[in-house]
Formats: sequence, C-alpha cells, structure tokens
Amino acid sequence: MVLVPPESRFSAEKKRDIVLEYLSGKRSVAEICREHQVTTTSIHRWRDAFIEAGTAGFEGKRHSKREKALEEEIESLKTVVGDLAVADHILEGGAISMRMDDRKTEDHSSIAQPSHDDR
Repeated sequence: MVLVPPESRFSAEKKRDIVLEYLSGKRSVAEICREHQVTTTSIHRWRDAFIEAGTAGFEGKRHSKREKALEEEIESLKTVVGDLAVADHILEGGAISMRMDDRKTEDHSSIAQPSHDDR
C-alpha cells in the first residue's frame, strides 16, 4: 500500500473545508481525521496556514516576497525601456539633424561658387 502525503491528496478548497469543519467545533478532531483519513498534525498545520493567510488580509495591502520581487523587476525594466526610448530619441534626432545638414550642403552646392580664376 502506497501512502500519499495528505498535503498533495487534497485541493486547497478541500483543506479549507476540513479546517472550517474543525473550527466549527461541531465534531471532534478525531472524527474529522477518521472521515478524511488525515492526521491531527495535518489538520493543525492546515489550520495554522489558514489562520496566517487570513491574518494577512487584515494587514492591508501586503505583498508576498514573489510579488515584491516581480514589482522590483518591473520597475527595473521600465527604467531600461525609458533609457532606450531616450537613446532612440537622441539618435533619431541626430539622424534628422544629419539629414538637415545634408540638405543644406546640397542647397549650397547648387549655388555657383566663384572659381579661383575669377580673382
């Protein structure tokens, strides 16, 4: 007989339901354990996780470590994109300026330049 760890046997919703049943106090933990074939340790661990997660809801807008890391990465990427946009704008401005200089040169080249012989 292969025993499946109770953590992976139940969905989050099922664990929540078992914990709420336990917290209601209508049945003993032993009865709940027998019915769902879990240990009291599992139920107590799920209860603690459930209460901790519920407590986080009262602490305002608090982010997990992963969310915070992702937000920092997003800000960093926004900075890089902004820097690239500025560089692109500068380079594009330089290209426009160079094209304008080319036009000025072309305009001036069509004007008759005095030859050295005319002097």
